[in-house]
Amino acid sequence: MKTKLAMVAAIVLVFSLAAFAGKNSETVRFSDKVTVAGTQVAPGEYQLVWEGAGPDVQVSFMHGKKTVVTAPAKVVDQDNAEKAVVTSREGGSKELLSIELKKKSLIFSEASSSSGK
Repeated sequence: MKTKLAMVAAIVLVFSLAAFAGKNSETVRFSDKVTVAGTQVAPGEYQLVWEGAGPDVQVSFMHGKKTVVTAPAKVVDQDNAEKAVVTSREGGSKELLSIELKKKSLIFSEASSSSGK
């Protein structure tokens, strides 16, 4: 009986690890309103979740359990000194260009310009 229980537990563990394989997440804070893929995002802390190592990924911006917006991005491996949010100001509003993380950057500007924006 203990052997069966151990086997079931091992199988559940393997499948749960496989479900999270390739998913990445990071927390980011916006101090001002910012436009992400045409959606205005309020200031606050967001959990970014994306699948795969890149280069092309879909990034979900989560506030609590709610997905606020999902946007295409390119993942670029690089060493950054610290986290940073890079924006541009277009017509009075800020548009998200990239988010620099410690070991990689998520670049949104190329993704949005290639989708016709």
